[in-house]
Amino acid sequence: IKFRHDYNLSIPIDFNNCYFKEKLVFKSNLFNADITFNNCYFDKEVNLIEGNYKKHIGFHGGEIFDLEIYGGNFSNLTLKSGIKELGVRGGNFDSLDICSENIGRIQILTQKSNIFGFIRIGESKINELAIRGINQNCTIEVTGCDISVIWLLELSASGLLRFNESFWLLSF
Repeated sequence: IKFRHDYNLSIPIDFNNCYFKEKLVFKSNLFNADITFNNCYFDKEVNLIEGNYKKHIGFHGGEIFDLEIYGGNFSNLTLKSGIKELGVRGGNFDSLDICSENIGRIQILTQKSNIFGFIRIGESKINELAIRGINQNCTIEVTGCDISVIWLLELSASGLLRFNESFWLLSF
């Protein structure tokens, strides 16, 4: 399923108990309504590429094989599904809320991309968390997480990076 360039969504869309066998791509769109995925399963990638998401986008329950965020403006993005791979490679987030009991790997790469706003990772069980690059305009908060490995690579943080009540093994 591909939502491309000139798509302007102005009515809410709910996907309930769905199974996506192929890649799902949202690219350079304008969304003025909520998009919700409840108990959905994704065998392939979900890509959010640029675009303006002025309302809530939510993934609740189910499992995502690979979610990649390549820029865009997000009012409220909530990830409460099992996620094997999550890549945040750019974007402006009023709120990116990640909360899951089953996350394989999270990569937040700010070196060659611009990430702005607020990212909260809370009450999650994460195998690997990697934060890389320059964090100038973003607050990343990790609260109440069980993390096996954290990678802080080539990190220059004049933004805010906060760890509260989390347990991890730290690698440099």
